[in-house]
Amino acid sequence: MTPAVHALLEPYNAYMIDERHRCAAAALLNWSLTLCSCRRGASWHAQKAFHSATFAVLSAPDGATETQTLTAGKIAAFIITADDDPNEELTAMARELRMPRPVADGELGAAYHSLVDELCSQNLDPRPVKTRLADFCAAVASESHQDPGTMAWQEFRALRRNTIGAHPYNMYWIAAWNFPEPVAGSTQETLAEHVVEGTYLGNDLASAYKESRTGAAGAFLVSNSVLLMARRSGDRQAAIDAVITRYNHLVDLVGHTRHDAFGSLMCTLLDGALRSYRSLASTRYPGAGEALGSLRLTTSV
Repeated sequence: MTPAVHALLEPYNAYMIDERHRCAAAALLNWSLTLCSCRRGASWHAQKAFHSATFAVLSAPDGATETQTLTAGKIAAFIITADDDPNEELTAMARELRMPRPVADGELGAAYHSLVDELCSQNLDPRPVKTRLADFCAAVASESHQDPGTMAWQEFRALRRNTIGAHPYNMYWIAAWNFPEPVAGSTQETLAEHVVEGTYLGNDLASAYKESRTGAAGAFLVSNSVLLMARRSGDRQAAIDAVITRYNHLVDLVGHTRHDAFGSLMCTLLDGALRSYRSLASTRYPGAGEALGSLRLTTSV
């Protein structure tokens, strides 16, 4: 770790879990700074590298290599970076990710090329991850055009499943663990969708306190199930309780499959996301600690 990278990550050292976490954050920061063409500054990239490393390390399956963990961290970093990009750039990115020609230049484009190269170097077909990255970019770009007052609950769920970014992230681990892409309507697809839903519910619960106090009124309604339910029902606590109940029901459904190889991976990914939210409660999700403590791990099933 260079002195410059060490200095940039110093504010997060107290929150690092172990040396593996520190090394992952440093590697991700080096990677993002190499690709950087934005004006956010090195400190912004350091924060995002810390967040991405947290998710990658805490959700990596037993036996994952350093290379695999870093690739997962880079996908997480792509998702976090894209979430902060202008809508027009995301729209263009989503369109080009679905086309055979090379994607446009820029920070996201460079990150995409780097990710594809890594997937290919691991002898993985990049198309399933690429498709899900395109869906993610398109969904995030569409959020500002949604009307939370008229959006049906099923429409919200369909959108939120894509904006959370768990589809491309989890698809990487599915491929890296030599499982085929889940077939539509299959038991594996249903299980994978339970994990995606649990991931966004956990995120929404973690983010609700902060997002209800930042930004314009209603700005986060189409990206947070807790806030949308609270707005419609007028009862914030009831919304929180409903999300906790649904999450723990999903934990039961996923947890009962842990003795199956695919189910075991899904348990790892769902629990890894929750452990990440809890680990980041004091930095990324202030005020969420108590609510996150009500969510169960699949190991409790």
